[in-house]
Amino acid sequence: MKKTTALIAVLLSFILLCTACSVTEGDAAPLTVNGTAVDGEVFRYFLDEAIGEDPPADRDGVINFATEQCIRYVAVNTAFQTMELSLDPAARAAASEEANALWRMFHAHYEAIDVSKETFIKLYTADAYRETLREALYGENGETPIDEDVLKGYFAEHYNAVRYVDGLLYTTDENGDKKTYDEETRQRVFAKFEQTAQQINAGSAAEVLFASLPTAMGIDLQQHLSTEIIAADTPGLPAGFFQGVEGLKIGKAGVLLLSDHVYLVLRVDVFSDETLFENNRAACLRAVSEAPLLEEISRLSEEFTSVRKTRAALECYTTVKDGRRA
Repeated sequence: MKKTTALIAVLLSFILLCTACSVTEGDAAPLTVNGTAVDGEVFRYFLDEAIGEDPPADRDGVINFATEQCIRYVAVNTAFQTMELSLDPAARAAASEEANALWRMFHAHYEAIDVSKETFIKLYTADAYRETLREALYGENGETPIDEDVLKGYFAEHYNAVRYVDGLLYTTDENGDKKTYDEETRQRVFAKFEQTAQQINAGSAAEVLFASLPTAMGIDLQQHLSTEIIAADTPGLPAGFFQGVEGLKIGKAGVLLLSDHVYLVLRVDVFSDETLFENNRAACLRAVSEAPLLEEISRLSEEFTSVRKTRAALECYTTVKDGRRA
């Protein structure tokens, strides 16, 4: 992996076998890497990524981005082959399933910019190669594994463990419109939640008190009685929830009033159950190893030389711009 000649040799055989980038008849290759063509479909895919950024770069910036991404794509695939890595059957099946599902959703867009299903799935699968490379480099049995204490430190800093009850302060009518409870009802619910939090903090069993709330409240409650791990960007939770939990001491309960919901939350030690960390270990590894992985991919990319055909690149750019407007 560290030798330029080995990388180049594998690259040539790898691309010729069509497992990375290929050129198709009638589709002038806008880019070559070490003399081997990267086809227009791959180039257009990465052009589309750049144009979709907010705010988008100018034309030259978009083309430069696509060029860099193509080289990085080749670098990852080459390293994958050089290190003799492979996707396990479960990972390959998951990547295929996800890619096909996304294609069904967005095929019209990609067809409009002249990117085929075959290319889309190939590029999506390359993301799985990237994750396999990450594990091979920085995982528990990797070349330079990230220390377990570092991962656990990240987990403790960026995640919280909670059990909570979500009280909905509204009803929904037959038309699906929300009707907020009056102030008296809101105050009653809030007071009951506050009382329950105080009881928990005084030593009463949270499980018993949580279970008693539905009959006592007379409002719709969503109970999350098993310990859940949350992050600042966990879907389904309102803005301010994570920060509110951060304000609680571990082992203590509190009440959060956020929009038209009131939450009774018990903060739990994230290491109270070893499976909580293990279930999120991969996410922690991705976060902690992202910077060194990007540096390694950049280093690998510098091993390759590329030549871009200006006219073909501009034609790809026009195709993508026109296709996005269609």
